[in-house]
Order: sequence, then C-alpha cells, then structure tokens
Amino acid sequence: MKTDIKVSVIVPAYNVEQYLSECLDSIERQTLKEIEVIIVNDGSKDNSEVIAKKYCNRNENYKLINRDNGGLSAARNTGMSEARGEYIYFLDSDDYLADDALEKLYKKAKEENLDQVRFVAYTFEDGTNDYKWTGIDEGGYKYSGNYPNYLSGINFYKQAIDNNDYYPSCCLIFTRRKVIEENNLRFYEGILHEDNLFNFELTCLCDRVSILHEPLYYRRYRTDSIVKGTNWIEKNRSMCISAEETDIFLKKHPYITAVVGEQQIKLFTLMMLNNWEHMNKKEQNSHESQILFDRIKPLVVKYMNGGGPIKVFYISKPLYRLYIGVVKIVGRMRHLLK
Repeated sequence: MKTDIKVSVIVPAYNVEQYLSECLDSIERQTLKEIEVIIVNDGSKDNSEVIAKKYCNRNENYKLINRDNGGLSAARNTGMSEARGEYIYFLDSDDYLADDALEKLYKKAKEENLDQVRFVAYTFEDGTNDYKWTGIDEGGYKYSGNYPNYLSGINFYKQAIDNNDYYPSCCLIFTRRKVIEENNLRFYEGILHEDNLFNFELTCLCDRVSILHEPLYYRRYRTDSIVKGTNWIEKNRSMCISAEETDIFLKKHPYITAVVGEQQIKLFTLMMLNNWEHMNKKEQNSHESQILFDRIKPLVVKYMNGGGPIKVFYISKPLYRLYIGVVKIVGRMRHLLK
C-alpha cells in the first residue's frame, strides 16, 4: 500500500455493472500513480461487487468497502472516512476521466497552492460516442465568464452565480482534504441533489479556488439516473432541507452570509418553484407540498425580504401561474428578436 498518497479517489457504486469497468479502467490509466481508490459498494444487487473486487485484487492501492444501501451521500461519506490523500476527488461510477486528469489537477493545485480546482466536462448520451463540450444553457459544463487566476471560494461562488456559470457537481471539483476535515464537512444523507448543499459549503470555506478550463471528465446522461426521477414533491423536500441546512451553515459563518447568503437561499427557492411547475394539479395542491413552502417561507423573508417570483407565489398560486406564463412569452419574444 502506497504511503505517499496525493489523491484519494472515491467511487460510490450501486447497480452499475454496465458502466463500472469503464470507470475503473479510466482510473487505472491515470498518469498520476500516487493515488488511492476507494470503491464503496452501496448494497448493489448486480455484479458491481464482483467487478470492483477484480480491480482491487490487481491494484494494491484500491480498496473495496461493502455497505448496506444508504444512497449516494452515505456512500461518499463512507469513502471520505477512509481517505488519506492530500486531495479528495469524487468520481461517479457511470462516468470516467481523461487519462491525465488527476495529474493535471494535482499539478495545478500544488503549483498554485490551491484549496480547490474546478474543471469542466464533456457530455454524451448513454450508448453514443457523441461528446459535446457546451455551456450551461446547452446542458453542458463550460465556464464562459472571465475569472482571475484564483480567488476566494466565496467570491468565486458569487461571480459564478452572477455569470450563470455555477456547476454544483462534486465530480467537477478537486479539493484539499484538509479543508473538508477541519470543517467536519459531510454530505447530507437521505436527500436528492446533495451536491448543491455540499459543494456550496465546501467552496465557500476554501481560501484559494481556481478553474482549469479543460474538459477532463466524461459525463454520461442516463435515462434511468437517480436524479432524473419525476417525484417532484420529494425533490422539493430535498431542496427545502438544503435551504434549512444552508441557514444553519450561514449562522456559523456570518461573513459568508453577507456575500452570498441571499443568492444561495434564492437558488434553492427557485428550484422549488421550478419543481412545483412540473407537478400535476393534485401534487401542487397537496398538503405535503404546501407544508414544504410554509417551511421555507421564513428563510425567504429572512434572506430575500420576500421578494421576486416567490412573493407572487405566496400571494396567489393562480397569479403565479399567470406571472410565469407572461415571463415565458416575453423570453420567447426576446429570443426571436435577437
């Protein structure tokens, strides 16, 4: 077992026998060799464990942890508790890396004394080799704003949000483990879109953040992905919890609140409104849906002064539907006039 570990790669795996070999092959090909790979089998019912064992048997720096199914957050947390590398990287088991990804990320982090390196990705539809590198408006991962060589995590977050350039995926951040451990950061378990909360907290606690404008990650779009489900109420429950946890985090770090507190609460609120628009009428009018918006209302008042689209929503849901309809029409007209 290597003792000089530069990077801990954490790979959660759940029923991914179709993709796991491609993922782990990309790690075996990494030009940076001083790494450890922690595969967390999250109660898979297929051959994921068998495949993972094969790689562990031929690589002394690979470790397999079997656990009962607890979801992506729990699996990542399990991996973090075992990590010993100077930097931590999370890799989804249905995606893969460019062969020199970790070497380039580590080199930039060390040469510039960075707490976090953010980078970008190619995207492709499952079953195809049509790789695309596009910006956020096209569903891709590509920074379009102008950023300095490095900046604090708080200022990076603010600028990225202002530029509509923020990517919350934890697979696109390469972070000094010391920042995670000193702040006792872990993924919130039992929610969807857990990256939104964790990435925000982690990034804001980094002193030096920089972007590597090179697609080193290959993100696969799957129709059966856990984040593409249509349980909109469950998605809103996750967003509500994330907003509440953000409030707790901001109370501990008032200097962060002053810069980006409103932006983050607004982000979760807008996600909830977007999810609500996708619900059918029964779901929209359900008691559970109403409770979630009642829970988040004090945060809207606290951080946003009750303003924006959410204010219209709380006044009247029919009026909000009309408001959104007008906004969409105006947006289409502006697009046609360009």
